[in-house]
Amino acid sequence: MSHRAIVPTAVRLAVRLGRDRPMWLRLRRWPLKLESLRSGRLSRRPLDQQQIRRPDLVLVALVLARIGSSGRRIEGRASAIHNERAMRLADFTPIAERCRERGSGFGAFREHARVLRLQWPDDVLEQWLYDHSGYGAFLEDYGDVDLLRITWNVEAIPTAKFIEMPTGRSDGDCIDEYAQNPGHWIRARQHGVHIGVSLCWETHGTWKRWPILIDQSLLGHPAAGLQVVEGRTRVGILRGRCREGALVAQRHLAWVGRPIKEKPAQS
Repeated sequence: MSHRAIVPTAVRLAVRLGRDRPMWLRLRRWPLKLESLRSGRLSRRPLDQQQIRRPDLVLVALVLARIGSSGRRIEGRASAIHNERAMRLADFTPIAERCRERGSGFGAFREHARVLRLQWPDDVLEQWLYDHSGYGAFLEDYGDVDLLRITWNVEAIPTAKFIEMPTGRSDGDCIDEYAQNPGHWIRARQHGVHIGVSLCWETHGTWKRWPILIDQSLLGHPAAGLQVVEGRTRVGILRGRCREGALVAQRHLAWVGRPIKEKPAQS
């Protein structure tokens, strides 16, 4: 029986045993110190029985015990489970660098197994992780964020919110610097992927490509609000055009990353 096939059985067993009382689990094929699973570490010291009070640990223990017969394979599985708990910005820096150096580009980056696990929109992946995962200011401002906790959607944000919206502390003044001369930054974007930027501002009073915003609660901020991650030039142009009295739309589309809502535990 494969490890995928035994997971439903393990879940049912864990829920049943953990519902009313502490339980005892005996692993005969490979002795594990199960309490160490919390930190992803395993001990080979034999234990005849170990009291387990958390059903999720029972599930992990059952799956690990059933996969393979060697300690190396079991330890590898435990490490993989532990590593799936968080993914950081720096994890994607070497992937993006290799794709650029080899000429495979963003197409190869988005197909990498680690990138696929995020299940992010391509535009967010390219603007943030592919283009800027190695940028020092981003690593400083967002390096501790667990990227697996973010879910993305497109939202229409009022202009008034963009006027006061901050960016990361490492580049805290850059938006206002761009706002001082919005026309210059529009004229500087006329070629390649930027074709049509000027026309979008002149015709619709907004940007061509949606910037990336993040809910500040993901950064540990006590106050609720949004922060500009990528697209600081675009937001600076918007602020500058507002000050100059140029055409500006009332609302603007943007990618907004918010915390994934955890499903309440079922009793």
